[in-house]
Amino acid sequence: MNSKHLLFSLTVALLSAGLFPSAAQAATITIDSLIYQTNGDGTASVTDCTDSSGSVEIPSSITVDGTPYTVTSIGNRAFVDCSSLTNIIIPDSVQTISEGSFAGCNSLTQIFIPDSVLSIGNNAFFSCKSLKEIIIPNSVSSIGEYAFLYCKSLNKVYFQSQKPPKMDDSTFSKCPSNMMIYYPAGAEPNWGPLWHEFSTAPWDPVK
Repeated sequence: MNSKHLLFSLTVALLSAGLFPSAAQAATITIDSLIYQTNGDGTASVTDCTDSSGSVEIPSSITVDGTPYTVTSIGNRAFVDCSSLTNIIIPDSVQTISEGSFAGCNSLTQIFIPDSVLSIGNNAFFSCKSLKEIIIPNSVSSIGEYAFLYCKSLNKVYFQSQKPPKMDDSTFSKCPSNMMIYYPAGAEPNWGPLWHEFSTAPWDPVK
């Protein structure tokens, strides 16, 4: 038996005996009030919530059968119509807020988006009627269509980026006409005196 065949036979034997750790497996799991989809690459997404009353804190990682998974996304419609949700804490492991993640969360008043988030999907905060202000971190490079549609109490949006993320006129559609868009002081050439139909003003993200 040559060395390649010997190595293959030994590997098969060790796997059969359970002496090599198995790769992370895709599965659906409920932990506390959150439902996750685990992935084979060691990541997990929040896909649903069984109890969204009050404040919900998403952990940065979960452990399933001894295998750790990093929570990197909030899935499509994960918290849709969670009308009793008032506050959501997103860990700095999350990179994606997907389509419709918080659509219809009428009581949501506070949300902190960490600077790990790269994109906010279409309709992500659709009809979050109690949300009054939000900070968009520097890491966000794109915001989807109608992401804040019908956020009727939203009056202050703070951007930390020197340049606007990729988005269009629909992003803040049907928001209050007096809503202010704040951009970092000194970034006027990138943002201009007006941004779509909303007024703009500088702010200091450090404060």
